[in-house]
Amino acid sequence: MGKIISFFNHKGGVGKTTNVHNIACALRELGKKVLVVDADPQMNMTARLAGFSMESEYKDEDGTKWREFNAAYTSLDEVIYSAIRGEETPSNFYLQDFNTTNNGSINLIASSFHLAELETDLVDIIKRNNTFDRGRIYNIEKFFREQLLKDYEFILIDFSPSASSIINGILMMMSDYFIVPTFPTLFSLQAIENLENVIKNWSQVLENQKQTSTSHGLSFKPKFLGLIISAVKRRTTKGITNPTATTEKWIELVNTRIKNFYSYAYDVDRAISENKFKEIFPLYSPFILGISYDFTLAVRTAAEDAGKSEYDLTEEELPFIAESKREDSYGNPTKVDQYKETHKFIKETYSYIAECLTKL
Repeated sequence: MGKIISFFNHKGGVGKTTNVHNIACALRELGKKVLVVDADPQMNMTARLAGFSMESEYKDEDGTKWREFNAAYTSLDEVIYSAIRGEETPSNFYLQDFNTTNNGSINLIASSFHLAELETDLVDIIKRNNTFDRGRIYNIEKFFREQLLKDYEFILIDFSPSASSIINGILMMMSDYFIVPTFPTLFSLQAIENLENVIKNWSQVLENQKQTSTSHGLSFKPKFLGLIISAVKRRTTKGITNPTATTEKWIELVNTRIKNFYSYAYDVDRAISENKFKEIFPLYSPFILGISYDFTLAVRTAAEDAGKSEYDLTEEELPFIAESKREDSYGNPTKVDQYKETHKFIKETYSYIAECLTKL
């Protein structure tokens, strides 16, 4: 059976979309069939996967590229509305145009401008809390599990940063696992410390939608996998690359702070065990899944211009930079192309995370 994995941090701008996109591409390269769900009204994932440039006319108006795209492909609001109404759910999902020889693929359930309206309607259903409405929320998870997981090995959900979004809450409580992308900053640390309150709030708000021994409902058992730390500054000495000393101290601090959340999450069956983590993700200590270096502006811009993930960039598509001098592992002088090296780390990081996720 396939897995539903959510990516959430209520601190915005911490690389959720970037991580989901690159992990999806790495899973595709492993021959996996992946469905990416864009649950963020900002629609950044939709723009990235569909190849919209920053200059694209991105408005819900006649004749715009977005209106044409939205008319051609199924969006998240269409999926959820049809599910809660008990109607046949459309599934004409966008397929990433990418040649692969191993049958791997990426489809997209696009975001839309109508998610705000959907939020209001879902809140009304939950507040009414009658027998008929209860089944309507369950139909969302039912469609994902009974229909979509027949066709996909992984469903990756890119959340908005909203801690109050009922869409986020429903998608979280029907997920198998969740990952928290973060940056090595003070504000990201504060967001991690608030994770317990966010999960508790969603649990309380959706308590009457929970599956019980006598009625269907949301699974309510998303398990915390760990953190992905992005935009990490690196230092390389004699061919060996590590985070800078400042970042290493932050990583030690975040691993201490996350254990407060982990203690709560594990007690209520919302986290995998430390032993399980070490078995699945052996490279770093619990609970860091991966460390993604740099992601320089030039490489990100090259990916946007090419309409690709950073993972998928070819050597020819990388920006040009003069080689810099460095010592190799033997202390001998050598020259390094910084952008090629950055891209190598990107490939290695997301290939590792993708391979680990296949062990779930």
